[in-house]
Amino acid sequence: MFDLGILNPFAFPSVEDGRTACMGASLDPLPQGTVGAGTGATVGKVLGIERAVKSGVGSSCIQLPSGPKVAAFGSGERNWRHSGFRSAEILAGPRIHDTQDYHDSMNLLLDERSRN
Repeated sequence: MFDLGILNPFAFPSVEDGRTACMGASLDPLPQGTVGAGTGATVGKVLGIERAVKSGVGSSCIQLPSGPKVAAFGSGERNWRHSGFRSAEILAGPRIHDTQDYHDSMNLLLDERSRN
């Protein structure tokens, strides 16, 4: 995952980066947040990069009663909003100017669409 407009637009991974990632594999819990693939991740760019906020990566793994494990790995990297799993709470999106609150990207886009 890359967000080429954020830091260095020429920061592509190399063969050595891939080798380093493979050599770093372990059974330890995965780091979460602004690490690895999540380093340049941002959300809420629908109002421009100046209103975007940092995001990152996360993972989870559960073991089913029958034995198999189910794992997921995800990153927050969209122009949209990120909402809670069990609620409509907006966890990230374009920042409301001079506040710590977020706009609802979906409503912003729907409002813009209705004006055209």
